[in-house]
Parts: sequence; structure tokens; C-alpha cells
Amino acid sequence: MRPSLNVHFPSRQITVVALRVLLASLVLLLVSCSIDAQHLYLRYTYQQNPVSQPTGGIKTVQAASTAQFIDSIGVGSHFGAGYSSTPYRKQTAQLIQLLINSGIRHIRDGGTYHDGDYRTMASAGIHVTFVTDPKVAIIPTPDYWCNKNGYKTCILLADYLKGLGPGIVDSVEGLNEINASYPGIKWHAALNDPVTNAPDSPNYWVKYAISYTGDTCNVLRHDPTLSSVKCLAPSLSGATSVLFPQSEFYGTVDYGALHPYPYGGNNHGTPVVAYDGVPDYFRWTTDPDINIDEYPWWIERMAAYVRSPDGLHDPIIATETGYYTGSATLSIPEDVQGKYVPRLFAEYFRHGFDRSFWYELVDEAAHPLSTEANYGLLRNDLTPKPGYLALQSLIALLRDSSTSAPSSAGSLAYGLSVDENGAFTHTQYVHDLLLQKGNGVFYLLLWHEISDVATRTNQGQLRSTDQELYPPALNTTIKLPPNILTATLYKYDSQWQLRPTALSIQSHALKVAAADTISVIELRS
Repeated sequence: MRPSLNVHFPSRQITVVALRVLLASLVLLLVSCSIDAQHLYLRYTYQQNPVSQPTGGIKTVQAASTAQFIDSIGVGSHFGAGYSSTPYRKQTAQLIQLLINSGIRHIRDGGTYHDGDYRTMASAGIHVTFVTDPKVAIIPTPDYWCNKNGYKTCILLADYLKGLGPGIVDSVEGLNEINASYPGIKWHAALNDPVTNAPDSPNYWVKYAISYTGDTCNVLRHDPTLSSVKCLAPSLSGATSVLFPQSEFYGTVDYGALHPYPYGGNNHGTPVVAYDGVPDYFRWTTDPDINIDEYPWWIERMAAYVRSPDGLHDPIIATETGYYTGSATLSIPEDVQGKYVPRLFAEYFRHGFDRSFWYELVDEAAHPLSTEANYGLLRNDLTPKPGYLALQSLIALLRDSSTSAPSSAGSLAYGLSVDENGAFTHTQYVHDLLLQKGNGVFYLLLWHEISDVATRTNQGQLRSTDQELYPPALNTTIKLPPNILTATLYKYDSQWQLRPTALSIQSHALKVAAADTISVIELRS
């Protein structure tokens, strides 16, 4: 389900400092102009757009509820068909318990004949984004071909979902990375004609995906028992050069399904800018917002197929994203995963993704040189990686036990100002996310959104594994309204647990360090 490794070897590096600065300035100006487009926006945060500086002026920021943020967190899994040699089938009960313990309440899964596992998870409040696949015998209507190898018959999507029972599947995504997975699929049940990569063919995979998606959404919307199940557009891998036409699925689907993996950097029209000790920062580093923030190719281009004709905000879900550990090329160290996991979910949420799924729950095998085997939040032996622990601790802190949670969160007027630190002058990289519990307590997530690894040497050669960077924190002042009386800072300890420390409010302001690991500031009236 991952995009193909698309290694970018940079062109000759610009060495004239003045030219580099001029180019960067021009690009930032262009981004500032384009950021006004309504489908590129930030929410629940002090920052107005990805290049705006935290000037310290007071701004009223709408908060999201902590429940809404937690509900945006998901993880990919393979409890369904296949993967018999992995922990998903060998240690199913233990793995489900670890999933429950994590606090994550959404999985993205597919396949059939493991329905009992979905029901077990549903009893703990975990819902499924279900990936349909004609190769495993699930189709929207009888008009479609399916592969019955190992199955008695084709299974109609509506019949399967009703058989599972209500409240288990909350959304359906058809045709995972169809640009790469179309080989082996046939179209019409009566003809069995292969889906092709030829644009002039009536069986072109783009045409097939449009037809399949439309019929899938119609099945869900026209059945009263399934009308609450959301319909997602088909996803594409990052290696594709073919995109669906703009607005093609607008009015058909509820959400676009994107796979904006950041582990390979962002080589989509980004400038050569030296930062963070790296000569070509945007292409050679991997922070979680590298391809959705200043240069948001994944939103501008890949989400255009669900954009309304007037350019309003795209309804999008990241059904796959993440990083792999181990020792394969472009792997990140486990401690960097601990930093990146909470930041990734916070970044995607503030950038308008209603839900994001980390790929994936557990390492599929104990093979450190395999990219595919090492995406997990858990190791193959089910021991937690730092990313699992850090996310679990964050969810536990933010979980709302209030029985009178409001339908919507309130707002808070505050200011942010950030000090430069040596060569780290991009104060706009200090990001925040404002949340509120039902009892009225605010939680301000704060972090330095900066890369913690470099993928290449200073000469542009691809490293065997990513080199860890150690960017500094940026001192930050937070101006608060007079009604905020107490503040508590939660920071991760060496075991990836958030631990509290009381903060002193002086003249209605706090001084904190925005580090490359998320901190949480609890603000009480």
C-alpha cells in the first residue's frame, strides 16, 4: 500500500548565497499570494498561513474539542484477508488489546472472513475505514468482476456491511492506490476484460476508478441502513504522474483519500534553500508537514479531484501516511519516530485533514532492511516503539471524561512571539494547536516543526539511513487573557510519557521553549 520509492537526485546545487536568498524570498512571496486560496487554510491555530510570522499580537483563535482531535487519529492495519505470517493473524488477540490500550479508535483495514475481530474492536469503540478490493471478492454491484480465488462467491458491499452489523464500519474507501494496483483487475463481470494503463482504452484504470467509485457511493447512499457510512474517493500512490481530473469526484464522495508520505522529502517545485544544517532543506529532510505546509503539493494537486469548482476547501482524509524505522534507506531512528508521530497528527489536523491514518500498527516482520516490514508503531514482537508510547500518552492526557461536553469548543485570545536561535531564523516554524475539553480547560499544543533527520549528505548523496539532526528549541512568549489563572506544562520524559510542571504566569504571559517534541500547556481559568 506504500508508494514506490521515488529517489530524487538533485540538480547542481546553487552556491551563490545572494541568489539563494533571492530565490527563497521570491518563492515565499508566491506562496504568500497563493495561500489565500480557500482550499489551503489552517485551523485551530494562531498562525494565519504557513508563512506568517508569530508577531505577538493578540488573536482570537477558535479551539477544537479534544474529542474531535482524538477522533482524527487512526492507524492502518491488516486484520482482514491475507498477512497470515504477520502478528495480525498470529497474535491477533494481543495486538487488538494493544490497539485498545493505545487510545486509537479508528483503523483502516480490508478483506473478509475476520469479521469477529472487527466486532471485538467495535465493542471497545474502534471503528473501521474499510478498503474494498475486487481482488478479494468485494464489489459494489454484480456488474463488476471479482477474483473468487479462495472465496465461494463474490460479495456485494452492502451485504457484507449489513452482515458485519451497525456501528463497525464508518467509512468505505475503494481501490487503494489504483494507479499501481490495477494490474490483475478486470472490469465487467460478463466480459472479464482487463483494466489497462492505456488512456484511449475503454478499460483505462482512470475510467474504471470513476465508475467503481460512483457505484460504491450510490450503494451506500441509497440504502437507509448504510446512509451514515461515508464514501471515500480512490487513493493514488505518490509515484503517479496521472491524476484524476479536477473536481471529478466533487458531489460524489464525502472525502478525498490521500497518501502524503513525508519520508522522502518534497521535490515538487520546492526551491533550493539551506536550513537546519542541510543544503537543500525541502528535498532532503522529512518533517511531518514537509509536503503539506509551505509547498502543499499533496493538497493543491492530489486533492484537486474532490475540490469544488469554485475552489472551496477540500474534504480530505490521509488514509495512509507515516515513516518506517529499521535500517533501510530513508528509514528514521525510533526516537525520531517518537517525535514525529504526535506532530504528524497535530500537523495534519491543523491543515484541514479530518482524519489521518498512520501506516501502520505493527511491523509485519523482523527484517530491519525491509521498508515494508518496519512502518509499525509496534515492533514485530509487539513491544512498543517510542511513537506508540508518545501517542498513547498524548491521547490519555487529552481524553475528555466530561459528561457535559459541549457540541463545539470555545475560543481563546492569545498572542505568540518567537525568538530566533542562531541560524534558526524561521520563527514561523513554531506551530500550535488549540484544543478544549468539555469542562472548559484549554490545551495548547506547541512545537518546533523542524526536520530531525537528513536523507542525504551535504554533497547530495543518498544516505544508507537518515542522519539524525538535533535542532534547537526556540524561546516562545505566550500572551494570555486575564481570566487564565494557572498553567501547567506537560513535556515528554525519557520514557515518552508526558509529565507535568507548573508554569509561572507573569504579567499575563508565559515563557516556554518550543522544542522539536510536542509540549502541551494546560490553561485554566
